[in-house]
Amino acid sequence: MVSRHHATPAAQRHSGSFIEYKGAGGAKVDASFDFCDENYVPLFGLKIVAGRNLSHSDTLKEYLLNETCAKALGFSKPADAIGKTVEMGMSDSKRQVVGVVKDFHSKSLHEVITPFFMGTLKGRARTVSIKLATGTGVDGFKTTIAQVEKAWKKVYPNEKFEYAFLDQTIAGFYDKEQKTAQLMKTAMLIAIFISCMGLFGLATFTAQQRVKEIGIRKVLGASVTNIVSMLSKDFLVLVIIALLIASPIAFYLMYNWLQDFAYRVNISLWMFLSSGLAAIIIAFATVSFQAIKAALANPVNSLRNE
Repeated sequence: MVSRHHATPAAQRHSGSFIEYKGAGGAKVDASFDFCDENYVPLFGLKIVAGRNLSHSDTLKEYLLNETCAKALGFSKPADAIGKTVEMGMSDSKRQVVGVVKDFHSKSLHEVITPFFMGTLKGRARTVSIKLATGTGVDGFKTTIAQVEKAWKKVYPNEKFEYAFLDQTIAGFYDKEQKTAQLMKTAMLIAIFISCMGLFGLATFTAQQRVKEIGIRKVLGASVTNIVSMLSKDFLVLVIIALLIASPIAFYLMYNWLQDFAYRVNISLWMFLSSGLAAIIIAFATVSFQAIKAALANPVNSLRNE
């Protein structure tokens, strides 16, 4: 599928204009727009919730609105906009609304969805979007691109052939977040490793310091479970205290970071409970190795000099 249009939905900037409905309850709205052909909607997977798609035309005949634009113009339901005449902020631009598309993101999730409309105007097309068939492999892809470039140079001999993938353009919206996430993951793994090494060393030292106590407890009938519980308890208490201190700080920092996004998830209690449980399990696994080793030691060896 091929579509000729002014810009893609993921373009960094779209043209803007006022669009107005002068009927009862109407309003004048500052909106972004794109000039496109009838293939724009199916190629980019936009969903029509009322009316129909744009028909084939070289001139401006009709408009498609997004849901936000239809609501801002004063229509309570998308279907109410169908057949109504709206006027774009330019001369001789009164046209009928033939369809309303479901809201889609023309910018990153940092920004709210704004009023957006579309119309056909061949003279304003400057971009060609192509939906390639999948499953052709790398060689097939290279062949297809070469054929597209050949066709491009035939039609536009004076224009440079440049292309980009829509998914990569969208990913570029969140390049900063992706890099931050990777940095945080690396720092987290390093922090966990250092913490576990420290816990392991501290558990080893504690077990050595209490070796005679452990021997006496075993002689008096303490089980391996009792010994492991005794040695692990103090460390787990420290981990729980650390979680109680860290959780409010983490919540504050994450809440402020999420405010940069117009569309965001809510921070739930289960996130802190699951991360806290994971921290306790990691700490227990680290400490319990030395605790079990000390609990299984022969008490005769630790008490023979007493």
